[in-house]
Amino acid sequence: QLQADIAALQDVAERQVRLEALQGQVQNVLATDVSWWTMIYEVAGAMPNDVWLTSFSGQVDRTAAAPVTPGGRGETTTTLAQPGQVATPAGTLNGTVTVEAVGLDFPAVAGWIDGIFSLIKLDGVWVSTATKSEIGENTEVVQYTSSARLTDEARSDRAAERTEGGA
Repeated sequence: QLQADIAALQDVAERQVRLEALQGQVQNVLATDVSWWTMIYEVAGAMPNDVWLTSFSGQVDRTAAAPVTPGGRGETTTTLAQPGQVATPAGTLNGTVTVEAVGLDFPAVAGWIDGIFSLIKLDGVWVSTATKSEIGENTEVVQYTSSARLTDEARSDRAAERTEGGA
């Protein structure tokens, strides 16, 4: 009788192993997940009133962790995932945001840098190009391209939601 009970519970044990494996896969896939909707919302909120976006692009390298910054901005220690592995939540996201934007003048570009630098989800904001041009007949503007690195704060909380009783 005992052997029959153990055999009947074997299916439960196998399901538990599969469940734990799936939870690990979810954690792995979502380890570098960014809520892009939230990112765009926060970028828009930090923009000066005299700037508008013409394009927004964000990307994350899902295979390697970038330098880990123990105390925020400053000294870093590099940790890389093994080939074929996804970065774990302990590592810093390795990703960038790049925008093309238009400002009314060069001080608007400086205001962009100040505003975006205030976001904890982005670091290392820079402007790679800034060109004065005209729109319409006599309206001078500055068109520019700006990029920033994602910080660990940009990671979404979807991994925790999916594995801590959320799903």
